[in-house]
Amino acid sequence: MAIAKGVRKYSVALHRKEYEVSVNQQSEAVWRAVGRYGDELIEATGRSESTALASWKERARYRGNP
Repeated sequence: MAIAKGVRKYSVALHRKEYEVSVNQQSEAVWRAVGRYGDELIEATGRSESTALASWKERARYRGNP
């Protein structure tokens, strides 16, 4: 399987705000999602692009709950 080139940017809606998250393929089985949530930089990984993005959203959601 070939490794995808470049970075894809997504707009993620969370807690009534939009956040930009960048996703790229690190290796054959590792995808990395990175984005700012407020003042914090959140990074998440997954075995697919959608899993990495979902993991980022879950981490941001957790940080948004007091």
